[in-house]
Amino acid sequence: MGDHIQQASERLEAASDLATRVGLDSKVASDLCRQSAATFGSDACLLTLTSITLQHLIGSYGLRTKVPNFDRCFDDTCLETSFFEITDLLANPGSCGSPLVNGTADAFRSLIATPLFYKGKPVGEMMFFSRSVRGPFTDKERRIVLAEKRRAQGFLVSATQ
Repeated sequence: MGDHIQQASERLEAASDLATRVGLDSKVASDLCRQSAATFGSDACLLTLTSITLQHLIGSYGLRTKVPNFDRCFDDTCLETSFFEITDLLANPGSCGSPLVNGTADAFRSLIATPLFYKGKPVGEMMFFSRSVRGPFTDKERRIVLAEKRRAQGFLVSATQ
């Protein structure tokens, strides 16, 4: 358990450093989201940094309402090639209450997300949303998400130099 707490502490420190350097709702990060959404073919794209229980937006494209942060569990043990996919958000008990799904802030129906790494630590996520229910994501779509994630991680590195 001690290693897990240490890893979480290191991740939070790295995410805080990035939030300070990049800022929340960064125009450059939002432009990257717009380009990534177009490449992937999604309705929206978000770049987030994580605190203990919240995802904080550093960049976004396609949201109907401004959302500075939202509840989201984060997996400190995720891998560079991990994906989180939900093809029907309303049918998923863990997501149907989210303001991004229930109509409070938006009405997204499908999601694919992948962790963002900085200095070897998972510090946030890149998320692609669709307002329609989708079938399972394809290997080609996953490769596009990974390529866009690499661009986003490059942005994080350059923003801190």
